[in-house]
Amino acid sequence: EDWVALESLATAYLETSKGVFGDEDLSQAIEQLSIAALYTDRPAHGLHQAERCIEVYYRNSNCHLQRVDALLALGRDREARSRLAASIKLILHNSETTKRELARELDEIDRELLESRRNMFEAQLGHARALEQQLLYVLRQSEAGAQGQ
Repeated sequence: EDWVALESLATAYLETSKGVFGDEDLSQAIEQLSIAALYTDRPAHGLHQAERCIEVYYRNSNCHLQRVDALLALGRDREARSRLAASIKLILHNSETTKRELARELDEIDRELLESRRNMFEAQLGHARALEQQLLYVLRQSEAGAQGQ
């Protein structure tokens, strides 16, 4: 139920926000659509939404991770692996950019916002590292199955 509600809220946000908010904000709503689709066992739709999110705002690194999650759910392991490597590069780039911005003199609100972003990128990197381990396991299982035949 919560995932259906999330999907409804994100859809309503997109419908009412076009032309009002920027691409980064819109991508975050599309990201939520991807998450909801994945958690309601619709990986193809989750992949579509993740790719749509990337088209709207490429720098939203969480959309790249959602794409990897969807590819894994669809059994497209090798593609997931290559997409994951690109996702990690983007997360690291976003994190370094945020760290450089934090080194400047900032007011308290801007500093809190940037620290929050830095924490988000650290969490994304943790998610990416977990996906790396999952992919290693899946690919090893696939290779072992192929050798056993």
